Amino acid sequence: MHHLCKVLLQLTLKDNLTLSAQYSFQFNRRSEFDIRRGGRSNIPALDLSLATQALDLDLEHKLGKNWQGGIGLNTSLQDNDNIPGTGVRPIVPNYNRFTQGVYWYERFIGKRFDLEAGIRYDYQYLEVATFVNRVELVKPDYQFSNASFTLGGTYYWSKYLTLQTNLTRAWRPPNISELFSQGLHHGSGIIEEGLLYENGQLNLEINPENEQAYKWVNTLTYQDTRFVLEASAYYNYIRNFIFLSPFDTRLTIRGAFPVFTYQQTDADFFGLDINGQYEVYKNFSSRSKVSLLYARDIVRDDVIIHMPPYRFDQSFTYQPKRLGKIKKPYFTLQSIYTARQFRAPRVVPISDITGLTNQQVSDIQAESVYDFIGPPSDYWLFNWQMGGEFSLSEEQSLQVGFSVENVFNIAYRDYLNRFRYYADDLGRNFIIRLQYNF
Repeated sequence: MHHLCKVLLQLTLKDNLTLSAQYSFQFNRRSEFDIRRGGRSNIPALDLSLATQALDLDLEHKLGKNWQGGIGLNTSLQDNDNIPGTGVRPIVPNYNRFTQGVYWYERFIGKRFDLEAGIRYDYQYLEVATFVNRVELVKPDYQFSNASFTLGGTYYWSKYLTLQTNLTRAWRPPNISELFSQGLHHGSGIIEEGLLYENGQLNLEINPENEQAYKWVNTLTYQDTRFVLEASAYYNYIRNFIFLSPFDTRLTIRGAFPVFTYQQTDADFFGLDINGQYEVYKNFSSRSKVSLLYARDIVRDDVIIHMPPYRFDQSFTYQPKRLGKIKKPYFTLQSIYTARQFRAPRVVPISDITGLTNQQVSDIQAESVYDFIGPPSDYWLFNWQMGGEFSLSEEQSLQVGFSVENVFNIAYRDYLNRFRYYADDLGRNFIIRLQYNF
């Protein structure tokens, strides 16, 4: 259950000065259930309540015709509590988190080019209540802070051609799951252990590091009346990159589950995204997308696990102005090809690590990251979408949509879906959407 209350205030102080203030309160209650013995299946195995308060202030200004910018403040306070009575150790502990961020940005808008720059400073305080060896209550706290910046520009080469470039430095502190996860994650069927766990035991002497990223993106866009092509190339270096890696197996009263541990390393990413849209004839158009990514673990000079494989997306849409009483009708056929991830880590079967100590498994993992099974084969999916709008009156309308995913019911496994260790992905899926506007 999610409950959200939000209040937004906007004031025009002067013709060139606008103040926006937003306060929000959100309360989430999350319960996850499992098949349990002794008639306890109706008792949640995970029961969480999360209360979040946030305050955002933004003061925008305009200086003449060419300059605009603003300064702002973001504040949030979170209180996460595990509801007692589950009979299961919660995967994450109770915690309170306070975050504070301030920023300043400016933008120059010219005839042939735009320039923009911004800087931001963030602070986070995290207080946790957890147990050591399930006996001793400890309340460690952590403080994270860092600065970010962005510098970019757009050059209007001609009426049809635009070049954008952007250089950013960003950071991210480890979240509570990455730090303190310890137990069965019901959503994925695996046991997770956070960065602060060493050989299955909580070690508060470990000092987790912030993720720090430097990214350079260049985008070239060509657009005329019938054709749009956008190509983006980027390089991203992330220091202390956090990822989830297979480690071992563990036998519990629920059965045997694979164990995954959070780790940190330095990594770089090279990527290329290409999007194109072409109006073939009147109401008939074609859209193409290509996503390519190359990732490398710099420390080990090796591949990184769970990186998206190459993906190619092609769709054709017929969209006449009207079809009988149906306004804005559309018919879309989509084809998605996902390649096999050929840059996957080595395979270490579960049988090779069964019976080894945690230290022996750690030594194997120190050589290079491994996976329990190899990446799945490539696959080709087809999707179908159709819909339109019915006018009920001058002010009321009904939008109807119908889609079929995986039309040919292809059996496949997604490399990024951890359920691939157990079963195939979704088969043919029918979706109906209704939207009433009044």
